[in-house]
Amino acid sequence: MKQPDQLKGFKIDKGTIINLEKGKIPPQALDLEEVVLGAMMIDKKGVDEVIDILSPDAFYKEAHQYIFEAIYKLFESSEPIDLLTVSAQLRKDKKLD
Repeated sequence: MKQPDQLKGFKIDKGTIINLEKGKIPPQALDLEEVVLGAMMIDKKGVDEVIDILSPDAFYKEAHQYIFEAIYKLFESSEPIDLLTVSAQLRKDKKLD
C-alpha cells in the first residue's frame, strides 16, 4: 500500500514549531512564569525557596530571565525585593529603559 506524502498539504502551526535558535519548545505557561516572578517580589520566604530551584534558563521569555536575574542579584546583596528595587536593578543592568 502506498503511503501518502505526510508533508504534502500539511500546515504547520507556528505555535508548535521548535525554536531552533534557542533550542526550546515555544512557551506553554508564560502566565505561570509571571506568577512565580510576582510571588518572588511579594514574599521573601518564597524567594529563599525558589532561588535554589530555578535559574534564568527556566524561564522561556527573555524579559522574565532578566527579571529573575535582577531578583537574584538583589537577593545575593540582601536588598529588599519589590517592584521598585527590581525595576531599579533592571535599569542598572541596562535591561530596562
